[in-house]
Amino acid sequence: MSALDLGLEGLFEGVVILWLPVRFLVTLGTQGLRRKLMVFPRIALAIAGAAAGGAGVIVVAALYAPLWRALAVVSALALLAEGWRARAAFGKGRGLPPGSLALAPLAPWTDPEFYRDQALRHGAIFKMSHLVSPQACIVDLEKGREFLRRHDAALAVPPLPLDRFVPEGFVRYMRPEPHKARSASLRTAFSRDVVVAGEPIVRRLLREALSELAADPSRAPRACLAPRVLQASTHLFFGFEPGSPESDRFERLVARLEPKRAFWMPPFRTRRTVASALEQLAAQPRGGFLAALAAVDEDAARDPAVLVNMLYILNMAAWADVTGLLTWLTKWLAEYPEWLERLRDSPEPDALAEAIVRETLRLSQSEYLVRQTRDAVEFEGLRVPKGWLVRVCIRDIHRRSEIFPEPEAFRPQRFESPPGPGAYAAFGASRIACSGEFMAMLYGRALVLELARGYDIAKAGDGPVELGPFHWQPSQRFRVRLAPRTPA
Repeated sequence: MSALDLGLEGLFEGVVILWLPVRFLVTLGTQGLRRKLMVFPRIALAIAGAAAGGAGVIVVAALYAPLWRALAVVSALALLAEGWRARAAFGKGRGLPPGSLALAPLAPWTDPEFYRDQALRHGAIFKMSHLVSPQACIVDLEKGREFLRRHDAALAVPPLPLDRFVPEGFVRYMRPEPHKARSASLRTAFSRDVVVAGEPIVRRLLREALSELAADPSRAPRACLAPRVLQASTHLFFGFEPGSPESDRFERLVARLEPKRAFWMPPFRTRRTVASALEQLAAQPRGGFLAALAAVDEDAARDPAVLVNMLYILNMAAWADVTGLLTWLTKWLAEYPEWLERLRDSPEPDALAEAIVRETLRLSQSEYLVRQTRDAVEFEGLRVPKGWLVRVCIRDIHRRSEIFPEPEAFRPQRFESPPGPGAYAAFGASRIACSGEFMAMLYGRALVLELARGYDIAKAGDGPVELGPFHWQPSQRFRVRLAPRTPA
């Protein structure tokens, strides 16, 4: 055999060996997946260890021809097996949904329309790989609700690492019976009366954020909004006076629990941060949601499990998710500024502002519900094996043209009358639903009204949407120009 033949043979074997590793590396190199792994340090470290080990095996094999050829044979068999699983019909005889189980697919991390496109190709229920984990996806709200209701006992919410720091566990990840008791306490706490009473402070803080943004158009809207949302949320949850030393100290503690920071902190530091926050709450006069809870159930208001749950709900929902919503509102109104003019002329500005918020939630921020099967389940003549993820694709359901004509268009008039129950689920579609809908709507409505009252808005910079740790979000290059209006 000639040297050329040997060289070509080695090159071919190298392609076979490196095909899957390179595909994994390309997917792992996407910005969205990197951000996701930032809040799952154990998975990130496991992937890094596997990559280092695999690279070592390849290097060693490259030094010894017999080992190199054996590795090429194993890699070829792995490629054949992976190609077999990647067929849409794979598992049809066992009742699996249609769709590809190709490992490390790239599109879910780079294409916001991936799940909708897959539903158009395979139907409302299909399968795919969430990196390497098999996942069944549902792009139909009525089917999604029925699946979650019927199989509630066989489903778990995959927990974030924060769960280990919450006495008795974070409420979102609890089984049905404990969840029922704990969520009842939290629903009592999240009183509408507290939200209504806090509206003047929320609006004042959002006015300050908009004023900062108007003074410096080079700043990202999220950077101006996030600190004010945190101030407003600590006031609504626990009664802290925004700008006070006590509020500033508590906000710093809450910020340390932000997922991208907290999940890489040593556990003892996270526990110390949680303990410091509880000590400060015990030393402060009660206010906000905590005072509302204490008025009804004093034991619950002293329960560390309830208090730590409130801390994490403040951090992840009232701060992170609300800031995301307000950033999207700013973007949509910068692209459709005529809605601010309509708002100024509207005889019912609050109702129109709420419609603008709900249309923003239809298009952005409300994206998915994820569960994991404890046991194999049957649904719609299909089988979802034990250990699979199940994703109800809310964002893609909200973009179904048969439900919302011209689904990509920003049309708040859709919500002049409530959509049907099978059309819209911005705040959840199961027993584990968002209990802070009224609060989120207050923030959104307040921002829209303050923008309409005080500013004309124009987009000053933008780029493609980006996948964050949990949601698609506006580009980091997104900027707006706010021009103060002369009061009428």
